[in-house]
Amino acid sequence: MVSVCFLKAQVPQKINYQAIARNSSGIPVANQNIGVKFTIRSGGISGTIVFEESHSLITNQYGLFTTQIGTGSVLTGNFLAIDWSLGPIFLEVGIDPAGGSNYLTVSNSEFVSVPYALYAKYAENGAQGISINWLGMLSSAPAIPDTLDAYFNTTNGVSFIWSGSAWDTLAKSGVAGLNGINCWDTNQNGINDPSEDINSDGNWNALDCIGATGDTGATGATGDIGPTGAAGTNGTNGVTGATGATGDTG
Repeated sequence: MVSVCFLKAQVPQKINYQAIARNSSGIPVANQNIGVKFTIRSGGISGTIVFEESHSLITNQYGLFTTQIGTGSVLTGNFLAIDWSLGPIFLEVGIDPAGGSNYLTVSNSEFVSVPYALYAKYAENGAQGISINWLGMLSSAPAIPDTLDAYFNTTNGVSFIWSGSAWDTLAKSGVAGLNGINCWDTNQNGINDPSEDINSDGNWNALDCIGATGDTGATGATGDIGPTGAAGTNGTNGVTGATGATGDTG
């Protein structure tokens, strides 16, 4: 989500920016230092770079970060010198989840009515522009808000704005996607069912990926007869038998 601040009838001094940082697997990068680069191009997604800056930021427990374009370390150009009337103008956002400068481009989007068309509408007669009073990240709603007060609720991950009578939702964190099918799905019905756990340990791990035991193979051929074993030791002599009876006299 991008929110914009206008100062009277001048070219915007900065642009509020808020997003959720994710790694290459799509998982939010929570409570971590990240590197962010904003590149503003004129003429198209691959057009001429008119401004570029970098930021070193910290995400919250939802992976959310908030900053302002125009307040970072300038790499190219001058933010105040951007001619917003020479559209189309695109914003390219790069993020390094490790906090360095190895940026991965995560979005390319065209600036439409925000931030410069509304400026053109009010600049002719110097009328006051529209602004949002961003309160930052809070655990609960302010007790006495003013109209157009806005904040990010760290309890439920939703951004709200006060309409004058109620808190309206500006944006909210997306719902985590379903887990992929794992080795519990032994009946191939596309549903992760712990009751199908192969080793019945109640937890998914590498052992759950072991397939069923295969059929017993055919009996192998009889091997060659082995060599004759060594002769055993002689047994002990038996007990001498009793003397026999005397035979008849010849």
